[in-house]
Amino acid sequence: MREDFRISIENFEGPLELLLYLVRKKEVDIYDIPILEIVREYQEWVRLMERLNLDRAGEFSSMLATLMVIKSKMLLYEELEEGNEEDPRRELQEKLATYAKFLKGEEFLEKRYAVASRMFSRPWIEPPLRQDFPPEIFRELKLLMFRKKEKVQVPSPGIWNLENIRKEITSLLKKFRRFGFLSHFREKGWKNLMGAFFVLLDMAKEGRLRITQPEPFGEIWVKRRG
Repeated sequence: MREDFRISIENFEGPLELLLYLVRKKEVDIYDIPILEIVREYQEWVRLMERLNLDRAGEFSSMLATLMVIKSKMLLYEELEEGNEEDPRRELQEKLATYAKFLKGEEFLEKRYAVASRMFSRPWIEPPLRQDFPPEIFRELKLLMFRKKEKVQVPSPGIWNLENIRKEITSLLKKFRRFGFLSHFREKGWKNLMGAFFVLLDMAKEGRLRITQPEPFGEIWVKRRG
């Protein structure tokens, strides 16, 4: 993918996001993950990513390998009668719970920042000019300060929920026979981009649309079926 679509996946952030998406989609508790179902769905997603030659699909494959290990341990865990063994899902559950809290906190901060960005600051009061400095210096400093303030006050994109993203994609397909996924979603922030990507793959699995990428690392084209 091009540079602006490279999702931050430090510490498996990208794969964890997908895993959390699948868990929430099933409306189950993080501490009661149906590992067999999740592994099967995760595997389908990774295969789809590989077919599309998506950048860093290998990172998601690594998480899939981890899930397969947990799956095999779960089969053994369920056969034990004494129940003294630790649940093989425990470590993954803790990571997901921590990541979910992180996302919630980040969303809260982004909303607070967006609200604060819309608030008016105190109007500029031009100080009296000192006669031993050229007036141009003060004017340039004033312009520089306003430029910096404008950069700081640009609100970051709000975080959409998955249902809104699905509605947005559906609306685009009603207006256009096809559209460029990156061209439309890359300006909405990386978290919306990732969420939209997951919804896009989900809709492709449902047979509602087709995804093509004519060139490696190029635009992803979304086309409605029928």
